Amino acid sequence: MSGLAHRGAGWYAVFVLLCTLSPQLPAEPVVKRLEVVTPRAFGYVIGDTLDHRITLELARPYRLDEASLPAAGPLRAGLELRAPVVRVRQARDTTRYDILLTYQIFHFAERLQTLAIPSVELRVGKGGPSLPVVVPEWRFSLAPLAARRIEGSVALPELRPDRPPPAMPVRPHVYRLIALAAGLFTALLYLAHARWGMPLLVRRNRPFAHAFRDLRRLARKPVSETRYLDALRRLHRAFNQTAGRTLFADNLDPFFAHHPEFASLRTPIEGLFMQSRQAFFQPRQGLAADADALQELVQLCRRCRALERGSA
Repeated sequence: MSGLAHRGAGWYAVFVLLCTLSPQLPAEPVVKRLEVVTPRAFGYVIGDTLDHRITLELARPYRLDEASLPAAGPLRAGLELRAPVVRVRQARDTTRYDILLTYQIFHFAERLQTLAIPSVELRVGKGGPSLPVVVPEWRFSLAPLAARRIEGSVALPELRPDRPPPAMPVRPHVYRLIALAAGLFTALLYLAHARWGMPLLVRRNRPFAHAFRDLRRLARKPVSETRYLDALRRLHRAFNQTAGRTLFADNLDPFFAHHPEFASLRTPIEGLFMQSRQAFFQPRQGLAADADALQELVQLCRRCRALERGSA
């Protein structure tokens, strides 16, 4: 098994033993997490050290009674415990204790044998009677420095698979990725607006683009003098909106000066205004209010819409 090659990677789950020293147990679990990470359970000789890392997470306001930690010094079976190292981390609802217990082997083995690190009883409380949290004993094999022979049979612990890597919290990274994507999308949207002026939203609301849609609807209906005059009014309104004032046939020069993009259509535009003067202010004798005349207005509006788009 791969556990033979991994010195400090093994771990095992332990059960929490809570004894009732007070009349009532807490309504909520006191111990939120208890994990003991141990090294391999084989291949040790005299002088080696073994690190036991205990993670104890308690619900607040419960705290670890550090006086209950095992005292440094010699233990049974030729083991010695160094001073425990405790690191405390406070959270909103819990208190986490990371405890390091380092054992050194001073037992001289003449043959392969198994030894046991004794169980550890930690006490937790919140000012009143405390509760025990028991970490069970842990067994390992000890080999001689120079074995003559192996006598009898020794019950060796089973090989363990590699300890899987701890799960990393991914939710903060997902939120950060979403925020970055939203910021990138906003920046691209701003650049598109600065470069093209959001054509999909703006072009449809330009004067000649809007007028072209209205004229096409009028052209699909039966032609009459009234509809033809409505088409003239609608096209004139587009010119007035583009110029920002009311245009007549005798004041088109300032319009072409401020909007040179329409200079290529000067002749048909001047003809439109002359035709409108005849239709609205002169007797309507010979007014060409037929389908061809209406289509000419639609085509002129289409060409103005193309120039309007190109000037944006």
